[in-house]
Amino acid sequence: MKYYITFFLFFLSYSVFSQIALPTFHGALRVSNQNQFQGTFATFTNCGKTGKFGPSQGDCNSAYNGTNLDGFVTVSGGIQEWEVPLTGTYIITAYGAQGGGLSGGSASGGKGAKISGEFNLTAGTVLKILVGQKGLTVNQEASGGGGTFVTKSPHNTNASILVVAGGGGGSWNNHTTSHGQAGESGNAGCCGTSKGQGGSNGNGGGGQATCASDGGAGFFTNNNVLLHCGTGAEREALAYVNGGRGGQNYWCSGAVGGFGGGGGTARCANQTFTGGGGGGYSGGGMDYPYTNGIPGGAGGAGSKNNGSNPTNVSGDNPGHGKVEISW
Repeated sequence: MKYYITFFLFFLSYSVFSQIALPTFHGALRVSNQNQFQGTFATFTNCGKTGKFGPSQGDCNSAYNGTNLDGFVTVSGGIQEWEVPLTGTYIITAYGAQGGGLSGGSASGGKGAKISGEFNLTAGTVLKILVGQKGLTVNQEASGGGGTFVTKSPHNTNASILVVAGGGGGSWNNHTTSHGQAGESGNAGCCGTSKGQGGSNGNGGGGQATCASDGGAGFFTNNNVLLHCGTGAEREALAYVNGGRGGQNYWCSGAVGGFGGGGGTARCANQTFTGGGGGGYSGGGMDYPYTNGIPGGAGGAGSKNNGSNPTNVSGDNPGHGKVEISW
């Protein structure tokens, strides 16, 4: 009998210990156990990062600390990953980033597009989220804003796209062509002597034969630079499938493009206003007026929406991009 009692006490002790240890064990796996996700709404931001590179894990840990995304976002190469917590219908809204330019009035940079759709998603599906960053303004250069992308596996085909919101072109004039576009094609630069053509079918925008300013990148291909200067490919704005880095023109120390494929620009002439194209599904074209004193505007990038009940709005978002998901 004493053996049965000893075994019973050992089993009871093991069971109680296991129950006590269980919450701590689950806590350690909180990132992969999305059923513990609190709420039915999540907002993803640039996590305070600016420039041509995206945020680090530390940046997003700090930005999401105390929110319902705390511990549920993994960052790799500036792109955020998040698991769908429940099977159901999700509304996903992406906002492209604004291009560089003066901060207000008629000379502000092109605003990012707003792209929203409904999607039936399965619990455990991993979404990749690239939040576009605003273009910069340095002297007379205004770089392109980055596009904002939300994709599912395999993350590199048209079918893997949920929504892409085009970024605005760097602009010194309030031209609608500089806004992130509701359609899939990017716009050409609007006003300069040298204008890059907008991309189509997920390709980058044109940079023309100039070392001073670049088009924005698309989903599949980098910006279409016809003339490399300085360090060549290192200055290209990269497509989403290549990491989404913003462009950096090495003619001089100018304005780098926003993360999300925004085109860089660097003429560094006191009276020449250059603009980099916006990044997005199809990149916007650059703008470079050779004639001094004539402000121009680069093209805004195209967008893509694979959701049902779509809402596509051009030129909706000032500032950095963001992604809102509700269910």
